[in-house]
Amino acid sequence: MESIGTIEITFPENASLVEQFPSVKVVKGQELYGEPVENAGGWMAFASGKKVNVFPADEYQEGPQPIPMEDGVDYYVTIPAGIVKNAEGSLNQKIVLHFVGKIESGVDQIESNDCFVTNNNGTLNVVLGNLTDCTVELFNATGNLINSISHAQGTATLHVESNGLYIIRIVSGDTIKTFKIVK
Repeated sequence: MESIGTIEITFPENASLVEQFPSVKVVKGQELYGEPVENAGGWMAFASGKKVNVFPADEYQEGPQPIPMEDGVDYYVTIPAGIVKNAEGSLNQKIVLHFVGKIESGVDQIESNDCFVTNNNGTLNVVLGNLTDCTVELFNATGNLINSISHAQGTATLHVESNGLYIIRIVSGDTIKTFKIVK
């Protein structure tokens, strides 16, 4: 990774926000005794359904301001307990995340605005990146439409039962992306 930006956390049930400006701590080097990494705008959080987004805010607290990371350096992000609660009123536990600054390699990093597809035994998760209002279509190898999802954003999930070659087409405005998937 080149920077620490929006962190999306998915909880097992719907979560409502308790603390919009959580006291998130970032240290580099070591988790307990690392060097603190300051962010002028602090941190902000938003909750929607089961997903909670926590991000370093710009100095006006109007939007994300990613924290740059040094190559090969360990970073620890501690999200405090009590920023969200479930329907019964139970608060979240403390969450500690570990990141490492990007180390140059021959593998390209997936950028946040790129689309990609993961296949887990026939469950196809189509990550749409920054594309919005997408139509996600699943075709079999002969070109027959198997499934279609309209107005998708974030991630769309499709299921395939039979082994074979499948084609996924994503349409968002003038942008069209196509993926081939083998189950």
